[in-house]
Amino acid sequence: MCRDCGGQFRLDDHVRLIHRSIEDVERISYLAPFISRSAMPKALASPCAGWHYAPRRPITSGHRKREGISMHGIEFFGMPGEDEARPFSRATKAGGLVFVSGHSGGIRGTATEEARAALGIIKSLLEEAGSSMDHVVQVTLLITNSAEYDEINREYKLHFPNGLPARHTARFGVPTTAKCGFACIALAADSQ
Repeated sequence: MCRDCGGQFRLDDHVRLIHRSIEDVERISYLAPFISRSAMPKALASPCAGWHYAPRRPITSGHRKREGISMHGIEFFGMPGEDEARPFSRATKAGGLVFVSGHSGGIRGTATEEARAALGIIKSLLEEAGSSMDHVVQVTLLITNSAEYDEINREYKLHFPNGLPARHTARFGVPTTAKCGFACIALAADSQ
């Protein structure tokens, strides 16, 4: 029971929210997915003292995530789940721009099939963040075999019929079985 207002509080699947300032609410809402339930009390303060618990915003892994998490004007999409090894979001949105992390498509096939799948994920993430392929201003293409460069380019051009964005191409610097991967920066639709 809260000694300040008499309200009930509990820890299971909840995040502490403070009465006092919106900045603290944003900070705690942001930290919730990263802190285990057992570590939450130590990370946030002693029990209650003006704090209350409120339901955590739903977090899902993968590019199907529909709700961005926001902190200091940065929205995060596709946050990693607790069991995922990747230490990054699939996309972020800030300052009128959408930044999409590198994606190889998740399938292994021909260079064309992999490029199509990867660009499909990019398109999905951009739409989730309120943008589109027509708003992409810069792309990074990573390849493993330069002999497949032309094949990848043929598929790539099909995804940008209204104008090709600036692009940087490099070879993968980490071991992978992927033939190609893409990352991009796009204008957020609400910034226009």
